[in-house]
Amino acid sequence: MSATPGILPGRGFPEPAWPGIPGRDADGTAGVRQPADQRGAPSAGVASVGAPGPPPRPRAPARPVLAGGRVLIRPGQPQDVAALQAILAEPEVAAWWGDPEPAAETEAKLLGGGPGEALLVIEADGQVAGGIEYSEENEPMYRHAGIDIYLSSRFSGRGLGTEAVTLLAAFLMRERGHHRLTIDPAAANLPAIRCYEKAGFRRVGVMRERGRDGRFHDGLLMDLLRSDVADLLRADVAAEAAAPGSTAPGRAAAGPDPAGGSPGRG
Repeated sequence: MSATPGILPGRGFPEPAWPGIPGRDADGTAGVRQPADQRGAPSAGVASVGAPGPPPRPRAPARPVLAGGRVLIRPGQPQDVAALQAILAEPEVAAWWGDPEPAAETEAKLLGGGPGEALLVIEADGQVAGGIEYSEENEPMYRHAGIDIYLSSRFSGRGLGTEAVTLLAAFLMRERGHHRLTIDPAAANLPAIRCYEKAGFRRVGVMRERGRDGRFHDGLLMDLLRSDVADLLRADVAAEAAAPGSTAPGRAAAGPDPAGGSPGRG
């Protein structure tokens, strides 16, 4: 992916990358990208990877721009609603997500949403490829964030879903201070499960008869802990301390998803 006008280099995890990150931009950077005036010193407590993460940085954006090797995650615009609705209506996506919600609801989530939640647009090859969203539980005793994603069938089987999930997971841990992330596909959605496992998520357990689309079906709870990626977080903090405001250079690490299916909730 070439550099996007108006997007400044930001901080990303140095190599070895999380499983599934296929590469870096032409300038050797990846990860969180924010205007320069939104960058700050590393959050206190980030290096203590075994403990719950710090609170979000005061200026950490709720709707960031995140750039990887092949995907761009960005805040949505009103003109994105029709594209997202069309993706949700694709049979391969609707099989797991159900009938598309009204356009007004998609637009509300895309442009506003509630506290601690955001729907973002996934771009690939200069096109809207899908949507990715997160929601935060900010009760101190149980603080964590959940992720959900849908990707057009035109972009499935290329590792793009894994890259998008990895980018958002890094942002939520690194910038929003979460120590635990969850995702919960349908237990029968094997392509989605493989996608999330390549991003580092682990299977926790089956949630029996969790969803219903004419009949009940099981869901699979998966999570990713800060301690699972402790070495990467430590290396990222060390890189920032050595060169504040810079991004450690990285190398490409290709790894496409298995063919067939699209990441989805179920």
